[in-house]
Amino acid sequence: THLLLQNEIPWSSTIHALRTVESTTLTFFNPSPMPSPSQLRELPWSAVNWLIVNEGEAQSLFDALRGEVVDSEEALSRAHLLLESLRALPGFSSSVGLVCTLGSLGVMVLPSGSVKAIYVPALKLNRPVVDTTGAGDCFTGYFVAGFMKH
Repeated sequence: THLLLQNEIPWSSTIHALRTVESTTLTFFNPSPMPSPSQLRELPWSAVNWLIVNEGEAQSLFDALRGEVVDSEEALSRAHLLLESLRALPGFSSSVGLVCTLGSLGVMVLPSGSVKAIYVPALKLNRPVVDTTGAGDCFTGYFVAGFMKH
């Protein structure tokens, strides 16, 4: 019912899974570690329901598909602009829901079919962050688990 691809498997397996997935399966793609620009251009984006990236990955993906760097001073404005810009690219499917994690700022979501992004600020911690290793994987797991409950 759900397919999560986190780019920790051979690229050929990711491509095969997306090309053969049933239309009733909800698909999630977290391109970490980031594939090459040519790999990103060959991805069957129409088979992806949700793309989960951090801000740096969103920028890399945009650069790979468009070839230009978006410049902005404000992190939230840049993330929102990146999500809108990704969705507008001809090689990218407009049906993909977009999730962009922003570290200590929180997360921005642009659902499929929506032009309005949803911003959820991060909780403030009582203690300093010790290590962020695995934070993206943990977020992705909980995000997909939330869909599996409904």
